Amino acid sequence: MAVVGKKEVKNVGGVEVKEGEVLPTKILGDWCRKQKRRPGKFKNVADKGSFRYRLILQDAKNQARDMVFVSSRNAKNDEVGMEEVAILGLLHVEGERNLGLKMP
Repeated sequence: MAVVGKKEVKNVGGVEVKEGEVLPTKILGDWCRKQKRRPGKFKNVADKGSFRYRLILQDAKNQARDMVFVSSRNAKNDEVGMEEVAILGLLHVEGERNLGLKMP
């Protein structure tokens, strides 16, 4: 009889991430590596105490081909703000791929 271990659940910014699930920032980082792009740059563009992020996906050779994404609303905390703008980037670069099965 096999013993089934308890699945590990992490809490990232108030979001439960179960075993086998991957955060959008990780998926986006993997995409950048595969496309030979620099890692995305995240910057908080909201006032102090608010969390609204801008994401820049830089092209290695041509700055005119950089992609910029800005979340339109404030998030409840820092981690969630970064993940929300990462989802915007993923929808643009991998829109046809079903990512719902991987993300929490």
